Amino acid sequence: MKHITIIQLTRLGDIVQTLPLINDIKTVFPEAHLKIIINVVFEDATTFLNEVEVITVSLSLLDSNPKIIHNKQDLLINLNNSTISKNLAHSIEADMKIGFGTEQSSEWTSFITSFLKHRYLNSLNLVDIFRHIFNLKFNNIKVSNDNNKINDCKIDKSQQIAIQCGARNIKRQFTIQQYIDIAEFYLSRNYSVYLLGLQNESNNAELIKKHINHNRLIDTTGKTNLNDLIDIIQNCEQIYTPDTGTMHLAALYKTPITALFSGPAFPYETLAYTSNITVFMPDTDIFKCYPCKEDEKCLNGFECRFLDLKNHFQNEINQNFVKLNVSYDRIGQILTPINDYALIYRIFIKYYFFNDLQDSICNSKVKDKIQRELKIWNRLNINNLDIAEKNLEFLMPLIYYYILNSDNTLIDKAIEFFRSTI
Repeated sequence: MKHITIIQLTRLGDIVQTLPLINDIKTVFPEAHLKIIINVVFEDATTFLNEVEVITVSLSLLDSNPKIIHNKQDLLINLNNSTISKNLAHSIEADMKIGFGTEQSSEWTSFITSFLKHRYLNSLNLVDIFRHIFNLKFNNIKVSNDNNKINDCKIDKSQQIAIQCGARNIKRQFTIQQYIDIAEFYLSRNYSVYLLGLQNESNNAELIKKHINHNRLIDTTGKTNLNDLIDIIQNCEQIYTPDTGTMHLAALYKTPITALFSGPAFPYETLAYTSNITVFMPDTDIFKCYPCKEDEKCLNGFECRFLDLKNHFQNEINQNFVKLNVSYDRIGQILTPINDYALIYRIFIKYYFFNDLQDSICNSKVKDKIQRELKIWNRLNINNLDIAEKNLEFLMPLIYYYILNSDNTLIDKAIEFFRSTI
C-alpha cells in the first residue's frame, strides 16, 4: 500500500495515543506515504508527528467542504465514532476503509462501541483499540509498552516538577487543596514547581498562589504553546495531572507521572500508555456513580476527587481510592486490580479475536450472577431492549452489539464461551 490516511479529529491526548498505531503501520508498510487528519486547534502536534504528513482541518468548516483529500487512497482508517468523522471518511475515496462508521467496519469496532453504556466492563486502553483496528486486519499482533523512541538522550530532570492545573471538565480536576499540598511538599524540598494549563485554567493557578507566595512557584498557565509545554515536561522529575493531554505528552517524553482519575475519566480506557506512572482512581465499591458521564451533573459534591495526597507523600494507604498497577498482556495495557466482569470480557476478547484461550478465574458471586443472566437470556427476545435493560447487566454489551451489527456470530460465540467458562 502506497497511500494511507488516518482520521483523528479528537483531542491532543488521542493524537498522542495514535502514535503506536502509526508505528504499526510503518512496520507493515514501510514505504507507504502516511497522512493524518487532525483538528487545526492541535496543529502544533507536528512537533511529534514528524514522520507523517499532517493535514489540519477546521471542524466548523468540514460540513461545507468535507472533501479535503482528492487523490484516491489505498487505505483509510477512521479512529473516531463521531458523525463529523464518519462523514469525512465517507467523502474520501479509498480502496479499503476500516474503523468506525466505514463500509468495511469490523466486528472489532462494533464490539468496542457496544461497551459505551457499560464502560466498567471495558478494560481496553484507547491505544489498543486504535491499534487493533489495523492489526486485526493485517495480522500484525505485537504489543509493547514503548510508545515511541522520543527522548532517548539524557536530560537533567532534577529538582523540578510540574502540576497540570485543570482539565476540560471540573469533575476530572484535582481540588485546589491537592494542588497546594503537592506544591508545598516539593517547595519545602527546594524544588521548582511549574503550574501548567490553558488560559481558562489560570484561575486555579491564582487560587494556588493566594496560598503560596514563593519565587520557585512558576505560573505558566495560558503562557505556553505546545513546544513550550514539551520543554517544561522534558525537564521535570514528575508530572502531577488528571486525565489530560499533558499526561499523554509526559508519557511520550518519558517523564514519570502521578495521575488521579475521577468523574468521567476512566483509567482502563485512557491512561497514558506507559509503565512509568502512579495512578489512583476512586474505589467503585464505595463510589457507585464512578465513572460518570461527561455531561452528567454531579450530585455528590465531587467526592470522588478527594484523594489525600499527604498520605501519598507519606507512603500511607489512601482509603476510598485504589492504586492501580500497570502491565501488558498479549492485547495491550492491563491495569490491576480489574473488575471481575471486565476480566471475563477481556479473556473472551483474547479467545474470539486473537485465538488465545485462558482459564477464567471467577469467584462464586460472579458465577452466580452470570449464570442468572444466561438463564434470562434463554427466555429473552433480543429485540426487546427495554426488557433486556431491566434484567441484564453483564450481558448488555451483547444486546448493543446486536443493534450495531445484526450478525449473531460473535454473540453466539460469547454466550457459548460464558457458559463453558463459569
